Amino acid sequence: MTGLNQNDLINLNKIYHTNTASLHFIYGASKSGKTTFIRNFIVKKNILYLSFSSMLAKVQFPNIALNIAKKFNIKTSYQLYINFENILLLIDELISDEKIVVVLDDFDNLLKIDKTALEILIKIWSENLKKKNIQMIILSSVKFDDNLTKKITKISSFNFNMQKIYFADMIQKADAKILEKIYIYSCLGSSNHILSSYDKKLGFIKNLYNISMNTLSPFYNYGIDYLKINISDTATYATLLYAIAIGNNKIGEIALYLGVNSTYLTRYIKKLQDLMIIKKELPLKDKQKFSKLGRYHIEDNFLKFWFCYIYPNKISLDMKKHTPIIKHIDNSIVENIILPIYKELIKKLLKDNSLALLDYELSHIGSWWDNNGNNIDVISYNSKNITFIKVLWEQSDITEQEYDNLKIISSNYKTNLKRNYIIISKNTYLNNF
Repeated sequence: MTGLNQNDLINLNKIYHTNTASLHFIYGASKSGKTTFIRNFIVKKNILYLSFSSMLAKVQFPNIALNIAKKFNIKTSYQLYINFENILLLIDELISDEKIVVVLDDFDNLLKIDKTALEILIKIWSENLKKKNIQMIILSSVKFDDNLTKKITKISSFNFNMQKIYFADMIQKADAKILEKIYIYSCLGSSNHILSSYDKKLGFIKNLYNISMNTLSPFYNYGIDYLKINISDTATYATLLYAIAIGNNKIGEIALYLGVNSTYLTRYIKKLQDLMIIKKELPLKDKQKFSKLGRYHIEDNFLKFWFCYIYPNKISLDMKKHTPIIKHIDNSIVENIILPIYKELIKKLLKDNSLALLDYELSHIGSWWDNNGNNIDVISYNSKNITFIKVLWEQSDITEQEYDNLKIISSNYKTNLKRNYIIISKNTYLNNF
């Protein structure tokens, strides 16, 4: 199963069956499933698949030209193809009237050796390729800058970001009860590669140990290996991700924890955002790009778990001292890992079932907070109604007190809509799921 909604696959197939040229950009962090998605799409299609690596241009481009020649069964002096423009012009020369899908995978690797590659692509597409019966798909693990993104939007047909699989879409991957699946999803994420190591005969904690804490596991160094794909200075970025993973989500909190100025972090934060490793969340209704209220979160669930628990305990784990770490995980995992993901699951449940659960079709949903320490887990609203929601893991004797507090805190959110208040506990979610 891929990380994209089935609708994206349907849309790409619809465009494929037209007689017009189309250009698509698919963005997604490393290991997000872009290539797997494309493999599903290109089945039984006329396909030219090219993948770029961190190889010197004088070696890489002739090799790519050779692969193109093999595809079209021609002989060519492939050593003459020494740059990306040569490659695109060769493709333009060889494709016929028959529909063809051309995939350029790992485009971010190409940008490492030719920073003008995207401008070249835009130029050749606009002048030549858009006149052909071609569907060109670009896969990238790096977001492009705003100016290039605007240019891309003008010439491309259908672009999208890979999204991690929603919990409801991945629960078939592990034979377990719903509650355990919440734990699995929150800690291990939704990657087929990782979940295939989950042994349904063992308990959750034992699986967590086998996958993340066993020094023989292929995922034992997951966080550092993940960073090394696109980052050379792993130490700085790893420390920053550790700070975020343990709950320092605002730029000021991160800076204070690391003992540096906020301005020092700017380029590191941007790099992690460009690589789609972290995302910035704003309070509901706050649309300011540079808002100081932004909170940063690690996108990959397993990556967050790894930096929260494995990274700071590597020395102990290397020495096989697992027991204190497992005990620490058992005592803190709900607060650190499960609860934040659980709140996102609540939002998804409400978004998909708002009429049944809220008695109205919502138009907006999100979280809200301000600089005065006020925080509301979930707010949903439409043109007439607004609902303020407190999310609890366990329902307890203080639920009524939490309800009163929710009313008080929500008074700081200014609105003329009809106000509603709800407390949602774990049992509420499980019953409605």
